[in-house]
Amino acid sequence: MKIMPIILILLLSACSTQEQTIRNREIIDVLKINSFIQNDKDLFPLIIDEGYIVNNKTLNRTSAYFKIEQLERERLTREWKKKYKKIDISEIYIYQNIIFETYSDHLTIKDIETTIVIEGSQSSGLFSLLIGIWKKPLIDSIIMPNIPRNTRLYFDNSTKDKIIESRNISITYELEGTHDNIQAILHKPKSNFCYAYTRDNIHIRIRTAKDDVDSVKLVYGDKYDWDSKIETVMERSFSDDLYDFYTLSITAINNRLSYYFIIENDGELYHFTEWGVSQDIPEDELHMVQFHYPYINDIDIHQVPEWVKETVFYQIFPDRFTNGDSKINPNNMVPWDTIPERDSFFGGDLEGIIKHLDHIKDLGISGIYMTPIFTSTTNHKYDTTDYYSIDPHFGNKETLKRLVSECHKRDIKVVLDAVFNHCGYKFDRFQDVVKNGKESKYYDWFYIDEEKSTPGQISYERFGFENKMPKLRTSNKEVQDYLLDVAKYWIKETNIDGWRLDVSNEIDHMFWKAFRKEIKELKPDAYIVGENWHDSQPWLQGDQFDGIMNYPVNYSCLRYFAKKSIKNDVFKRMINESLMRNSWQVNEAMMNLLDSHDTPRFVNQCNMDYRRSLLAMGFLLTFVGSTSIYYGTEIGLTGEGDPDCRRSMKWDKSKWNMDVYNKIKQLIQIRNNNKELTKGSFTWFDTGSDVLGYIRTYEGSSVYILINNDETTTKSSLPKGNYLELTTNISISNNEVVSEPFSMKILKKI
Repeated sequence: MKIMPIILILLLSACSTQEQTIRNREIIDVLKINSFIQNDKDLFPLIIDEGYIVNNKTLNRTSAYFKIEQLERERLTREWKKKYKKIDISEIYIYQNIIFETYSDHLTIKDIETTIVIEGSQSSGLFSLLIGIWKKPLIDSIIMPNIPRNTRLYFDNSTKDKIIESRNISITYELEGTHDNIQAILHKPKSNFCYAYTRDNIHIRIRTAKDDVDSVKLVYGDKYDWDSKIETVMERSFSDDLYDFYTLSITAINNRLSYYFIIENDGELYHFTEWGVSQDIPEDELHMVQFHYPYINDIDIHQVPEWVKETVFYQIFPDRFTNGDSKINPNNMVPWDTIPERDSFFGGDLEGIIKHLDHIKDLGISGIYMTPIFTSTTNHKYDTTDYYSIDPHFGNKETLKRLVSECHKRDIKVVLDAVFNHCGYKFDRFQDVVKNGKESKYYDWFYIDEEKSTPGQISYERFGFENKMPKLRTSNKEVQDYLLDVAKYWIKETNIDGWRLDVSNEIDHMFWKAFRKEIKELKPDAYIVGENWHDSQPWLQGDQFDGIMNYPVNYSCLRYFAKKSIKNDVFKRMINESLMRNSWQVNEAMMNLLDSHDTPRFVNQCNMDYRRSLLAMGFLLTFVGSTSIYYGTEIGLTGEGDPDCRRSMKWDKSKWNMDVYNKIKQLIQIRNNNKELTKGSFTWFDTGSDVLGYIRTYEGSSVYILINNDETTTKSSLPKGNYLELTTNISISNNEVVSEPFSMKILKKI
């Protein structure tokens, strides 16, 4: 928002008086600003790199005055002379007064007032312009304009009749009306900001501060034929409370790309090249400083399986799903409805999954992901003792073959869990090391601490601190060959469709590069998905994983839907960050989830409010990427953290929450029947209310989604047109839609 000037004469004299007062005060001791900023960083909207502030333990209420330095004043004078061409500007004053209470170890911000004054003359005589005055309590989270860099900080200690001047502090800022927040501009070639989506298609992105520029253009072409360059306007595709993201999909001429950006603001044009933002680069030198994507090599393009984009996965913890073959029950099995403990065995097996495939298919599921099924000593099977055999309590290789075959008959893909970061304590190679120590030929397969090891007792690195899980040295060529052969063996023998990779972020990148090469050569459309709980860009460059279990989006949903600790603007920012940190093909190949065997059930996180958990499920099923539904979610199964989140599946339908079942089934069917929701673009739109709105568009057809994550009934606006609401099959021609509390509307434009 640009603030309109208001004529005000008296304020200038007040500011001048204050300035004279400041000059006559003495300086006292200062304290580093970071000593208090940690406690109040959510209320204090300044971004401070370094600096000082007064530590005044004797004063309860203090004022801090900020005024701009001479150099900053001169710069603003030049810029605002351009803006107000008919005004002869002689001086600019900026004051910011912060009222706060001081304590021994922190400050509490109470109030703020910012004043910007221009002094000058025009044909009618001398004047002053009050460009802006803000007086807002920060405790209401009102964001103020940030303060210019290299300011001086003044403290008015009225009880001691002193003004205290600090040293210079460095503050990043955006002054409303000047639009020069170049620190927010971000672009990197050959990254998530510029990447090949296909052989001849490149996606370009650039980030700016929110509402900071009027337009962004891309100038691009072949560096060997620059005279044929193309200039085109970029689209502002994503916005939140901090940033705007401009995007463009282009065809690379001759598979080469050179480019720069033209940023326009208030009639001024700026070039953004690999040397930053500038207005003074001569036209004949731009080719020397532009960005480059030198050549699109086929092998560098991140290819992800097409089928993953449309898949809804069903995650199964085999021991808790169904007992289908009582002849292979474990000896220490507990009754099926028992509340699980960490070492409980329930007797679920692969045969049980086969018997309930029709339930899974009827729900609309198109992929199954199973936690480990190979021989081990535990119920969860993450301590593998034999990588080449199915755990005897689950079945055998023939059972798995039959399960995969029956799934494929129903157009259901099957993904298994690879535990390659560590093995089980009883793994024969590790037992050889336990027995023979350094004499074992497998000694270098593990991380053995020689200094801490004693005769008969070796010390070794583990997963976490779990003694049953020795860490494998995947940089060892023999270990690599063994594990890669395991991964290929099960694809060859049983025709599985992919691997979920346990603790994938603790294994070296070179191993995963070799893993991808071997697996994709054997089965090009195999899905490789890592268990990374964080920003995983280093693993998602096209040479390792297709996607990850999307715990970053899970966290966004947890805060927004379950905890309700953030509002729309922060949720949008978090989702934008998740989308923009990866290429679009990675976003399409993400395994989005609300919960898993490692987390509490999402409905438990929602205080058992199924309205909110269903709203979150609706978001995932209309979001970019695949969706993973944890077994039992569809019937309302509950559970706190591990092991309670691993309760046994209920097959008595009288115990099902049919409202939950019917809603999830409906949402899956809507997703499956509308390509916009599986292959479409994703953009936010303004609903004119607190209702969250976004659009999925594919091949010219759009679906609008409205989410009311609140207790109140709210009206929101759609662009003019005719719509079909897909959950009710009701046609809507009015652009005003009423959203009930905790409800979702899915509207297809017709």
